[in-house]
Amino acid sequence: MNKNTFTYIPIVSGEPMLVHLGQHGEVNVKMSDSNQVSMVQDDDADFGWRTEDPLLQEILPDLSLVLKEREAIENLPYSLKKYILVS
Repeated sequence: MNKNTFTYIPIVSGEPMLVHLGQHGEVNVKMSDSNQVSMVQDDDADFGWRTEDPLLQEILPDLSLVLKEREAIENLPYSLKKYILVS
């Protein structure tokens, strides 16, 4: 599986969603009923993401936290390398 694709299970619905991180700050979410929705990164929006989908808006606080955690984990090797070189 692509490292930019993962399964997310929101607490609200409990239904698994397939989340694909696209380029240029776009995230596509495929729900179990084959409904595919998207959201885009927007620094001025609540939680840093903008979407028109009501279900995504409902789970946006949790999903945005998961996305920030994934980004931090992916950037960890670069941060450690930079820290080691500076020390």
